[in-house]
Amino acid sequence: MQRIHRSIAAIAALAAICGLLAGPVQACSSLGFEVGDNLAPNFETPVLNDDKTFKRYAVPEVPEVRTHFGDQLTQHQHPAAAAAAAPSNHQVPEVSEVRTHFGDQLSQPPLKFASSTGTTFACVDARGDGAELGTPGGDLAELVSGIMAWHKMEGKPFSKEQAKTMFDAFITKIARPGRPMYLHTDDNRLRRLFVNLTEKGMSPPPSKLPDVGPSNAAEKAMWLEGLTHPDYQGCGHVRLMLNPEFTPYYSLKLSGDKVVDCTNVTEAADCISSKDVAAEVLSLFYK
Repeated sequence: MQRIHRSIAAIAALAAICGLLAGPVQACSSLGFEVGDNLAPNFETPVLNDDKTFKRYAVPEVPEVRTHFGDQLTQHQHPAAAAAAAPSNHQVPEVSEVRTHFGDQLSQPPLKFASSTGTTFACVDARGDGAELGTPGGDLAELVSGIMAWHKMEGKPFSKEQAKTMFDAFITKIARPGRPMYLHTDDNRLRRLFVNLTEKGMSPPPSKLPDVGPSNAAEKAMWLEGLTHPDYQGCGHVRLMLNPEFTPYYSLKLSGDKVVDCTNVTEAADCISSKDVAAEVLSLFYK
């Protein structure tokens, strides 16, 4: 239980995103947000494959991934580990090579550790430019997990009102310019959403998140429905939390003293659903 308490206390803040359903994006800066509202300007009109994926972001084949990571061993490896580089056919690195690579980081260059109390929880993406605290799904997934943990500890079914209380507390007490919130998505998923909204009749066809929230209630509802749908989440962890196929594994059984998932729960009322909690947190976020 103490661990759950610490998890809730340490959960990174989520704050109201100003870019979609609130005010102008610039208003977010005082709350500790950096909003990149424009997708690549020269790709505002999506170029689609037949399956409505985007040509610019084709998923690489396995041989291409192997080649890429093989190249890293020969082209970007620390000199001290050059002898352990992969052969010219770009095979997947051996465990010993991985150990050598990360061993080098201890001295060349030195590792930098992030502050545990003043650093945003990023996702376990490993492509950051500085010291990070990584957790699956970053701040948003941590908040969802914390809300579920609180309901489990209190023995109460999920409450949207309680979720909003916790969400607002994180906004006011944790998020700040030096410790911004974290939620990532990707260009491809957003563009799929834009195509979906266009097919539903939104006009003009969207090419970015709006700077100011729509005044039309129906249009606002269309945005929220899409932005909380698993198909349009760039973060795979958040997407799994929302996906009905995987939701039982991310959810918590309400009854009983043990912390278990909902894979064997037969009554919906006895499950704190990650889908329900994640969708509500995302809705609060975008509102």
